[in-house]
Amino acid sequence: MMGGRGKDTPMRFVGIGVALFIVFAPVLAGCADQGAVIDQSKLSLIQAGHTSRADVEGAFGPPDTVDDFSDHHILVYSHNYVQLNIWSYIPIVQFIIGGFNTQRQSFQVVIDGKDLVESYILKNYAGTSTIWARQIQEQPTTQPIN
Repeated sequence: MMGGRGKDTPMRFVGIGVALFIVFAPVLAGCADQGAVIDQSKLSLIQAGHTSRADVEGAFGPPDTVDDFSDHHILVYSHNYVQLNIWSYIPIVQFIIGGFNTQRQSFQVVIDGKDLVESYILKNYAGTSTIWARQIQEQPTTQPIN
């Protein structure tokens, strides 16, 4: 007798491989995250003509960029998040069901010459794309301008 070794050994390796894939699959799903998430609950703090630039920066932090004009400034905040799905790492399968999810926020605050908020706009985007189609469909929602 061979002590239990025989034809079932290759199947044991397949079973172990499947088990490892199931355990580590969530780890394989890659993602990229850029910028801070814009806390929409703080939007109620902003009032046109009353809220100062310092108040905005105190609530949301320093802007990612500032566009300076002669009579006003635009503070720009943005957040981008992209996550590949697990199937994107499997050859051949990636072309059928691989893809990614994306979320994006864009927040712009117009500051007048007196350093007070003139208006703001917030846009949220969410979408999915398959690697096969390479196409994102986004549904923007816009916060009303004050």
